[in-house]
Amino acid sequence: MRNCILLFCLILIVPTTAAAKIKTTEDLVSDMQKKYAKSWYRTATFVQKTTDYDKDGNKKVSTCLKFDLSILREDTWQGRPAYVVGAKQGDLHSAQFWIDQKNLYFVRMLRPAGKDGAQTQETQFNKYQRLGGGWMAPEVIFKVDGQVRTTEEYSEMRANPALDARLFDPQYWTRVHWRE
Repeated sequence: MRNCILLFCLILIVPTTAAAKIKTTEDLVSDMQKKYAKSWYRTATFVQKTTDYDKDGNKKVSTCLKFDLSILREDTWQGRPAYVVGAKQGDLHSAQFWIDQKNLYFVRMLRPAGKDGAQTQETQFNKYQRLGGGWMAPEVIFKVDGQVRTTEEYSEMRANPALDARLFDPQYWTRVHWRE
C-alpha cells in the first residue's frame, strides 16, 4: 500500500507553474507538471523508519484507488490553501487527494477502508523539505478513523544519487544496496 501511495504521489507531483486559475483536475495536474518538469529530481534515496500501530495484528491488502476527477474544490490543510480532488465540501470519507496550492505537492489522501468501507483511512505527507529541484515529505502518517496506525520517517534524503544499475535487476537484489 505504501509503495502504491508513494508511486502515485510521485506521478502527481512530478513537474508545474500556476499561471492561470486552476479550474479543473486537468489544469491542476498540468500545472504541477509544468512547475517541476525541468527541476524535479529523477531519482531519490532515503532511509525509512516505519512504526506500525495495528491493534488487531491483521495484515491489510492494498488495492488501487479511484478518484472522481470531475470534482475539484479548494480547502485549507494545516493552515495552508489546498486543492481537493474527488470529494465535495464536508466529505472526509470518499476517495480524495489534497494538493498544496502554492507548491503543488501532494499533502493528504483519504479513502474508505475496512471490510465494509465504513472506516476512513487518511494518509498525510508532512514537513516537506526541498530536495534537488523538487520536494520530499520526510514524515508520512497513516490513520484509520483518526487514530495513528503507522508512521514513516525519512532521513538521509538525497536527490539524484548515483545508483548501481544492478539495483533494478532482480538477480542482484539481495547483494547490491544503494546505501553505503
